[in-house]
Amino acid sequence: MVERSYADEPAAAAYDVVVVGAGLGGLSAAAFLARTGRSVLVIEREEEPGGYARSFRRGDYLFELAIHIIGQGEGLLLGKLLDYLGVADRCRFVRAADVCALNFPGFRLSVPAGREAYISAHAEALAPSEADGLRRCFELSQQVHREVHQLPPVLSLRELEGAVTRFPTLFRYHSSTLGDLLDECLVDERLKAVVAGMWPFFGLPPSQLSFFTWCTPFLSLVQDGSWQCLGGSQSLADALVAAVESQGGEVICGAPVEQIVVRDGEARGVRLASGREVRAPVVVSGCDARATLERLVGQEYLPGGYLRRVRRMRASLSGCVLYAATTMDLAGLEVSSQEFLHDDWDSDSAFTEIRSGRPAAAWMNVPTLVDPSLAPAGHHIVVLTTLAPADTGTPWEDEAGRYRDALLALLERRIPGIGAQLTHAEVATPPLFERYSGNWGGALYGWESSPDQAGGRRLSRVTPVRGLLLSGHWTQPGMGSFRVLFSGVETTMVVAGQGYAEEFLHRMGLVPAR
Repeated sequence: MVERSYADEPAAAAYDVVVVGAGLGGLSAAAFLARTGRSVLVIEREEEPGGYARSFRRGDYLFELAIHIIGQGEGLLLGKLLDYLGVADRCRFVRAADVCALNFPGFRLSVPAGREAYISAHAEALAPSEADGLRRCFELSQQVHREVHQLPPVLSLRELEGAVTRFPTLFRYHSSTLGDLLDECLVDERLKAVVAGMWPFFGLPPSQLSFFTWCTPFLSLVQDGSWQCLGGSQSLADALVAAVESQGGEVICGAPVEQIVVRDGEARGVRLASGREVRAPVVVSGCDARATLERLVGQEYLPGGYLRRVRRMRASLSGCVLYAATTMDLAGLEVSSQEFLHDDWDSDSAFTEIRSGRPAAAWMNVPTLVDPSLAPAGHHIVVLTTLAPADTGTPWEDEAGRYRDALLALLERRIPGIGAQLTHAEVATPPLFERYSGNWGGALYGWESSPDQAGGRRLSRVTPVRGLLLSGHWTQPGMGSFRVLFSGVETTMVVAGQGYAEEFLHRMGLVPAR
């Protein structure tokens, strides 16, 4: 974690690109655009960059604000991206012992990495006759994953018909939910629940969650394992900042953007809250899409049909997070670095409870089992997250104590006796996530990942305002830290052109050379 101060005023009056927001989506776009030789300015309203990738200290403990694991690491695609940017040495990764543990009433399963190990563990624990069905889940997920990465980042209507023929599995399942896939491949209801046991991490239950959104992170975690950034996810944000600056770009903080300047239907730069205007022919917003379009741009510059579509879209739920620390020897217990805790085998019932303001499913991270440097020797950090609505009907300053007590009780049920050995405990609520991210209602994932808002049905990174692009989880390819990072790559492809896109994807090993 790099501690430094940032300038709050740009050094120049004009740049090739101005990026609004220094979360992972904005920083990724800035880093890759700077790598193409463009002059880039990143403007962040908070005092430090990182957004949801920020880390924070409480005494001797280093906590993650929101990002706890990532499905990529050393030698994998994320590592290749950082190497391409020349900053691979600034963010190192460590792999957890298992993918996760899944806890249901009367049942627990430690999920191993590797396709066959995963299939064997699930089949043996619940339904030995369904091993072939589990393989079918993998085959469909892998085919969709392959076709997604072969699909051009931008398709014209003329190219769409050919794409449907070329990528039949992707287009067949693009409107399917995870529940649809599980019903097609599996019979045993408890097996379906366990296979989908990571659903709280995606913000929707299987009956509502896009299969497209689920399949790539699922494959990555199962095949490559669960990874953490050594020293916290802030190191990933700091590496991207270093990538921007190494190419001559600038990152300024504590400088709110008041307006994206539009003239003659084109983005011309930004105006800061200080009144200063910075010129640029390309503006990239890594911020909340509705705030970008309605507040920073203004509805007078946008087509009515586009605005209506944006206003119909549904934001994901926010969350409540218990940040705790303990002197209990968790390494000596049957505890994984990531666990999913379900009070109910019925995910729809649990989700109804969650939307009503009652934690019924959560995920627990113990990052010190993987990276002991985050706490003093003999101490562990424990983070418990539950989805939560932005508005429960009661002010959050009154709700925070109730959620804190509920999460502490859930933690005590999972690890009896831990409550008496806690050395720290605090809870974060949706208003805090809204403050740090600028996300509408503190949304954890941008738009919710239902089939009608996933993949190509999410907002395009290209907007009706020429020169204004989006990056991050409000746009394609979707939610999750790696997809947010890759959205910056795809934004760069749009700006830099088809030749750059083809060369880059080939270099990353995502498509064969022509």
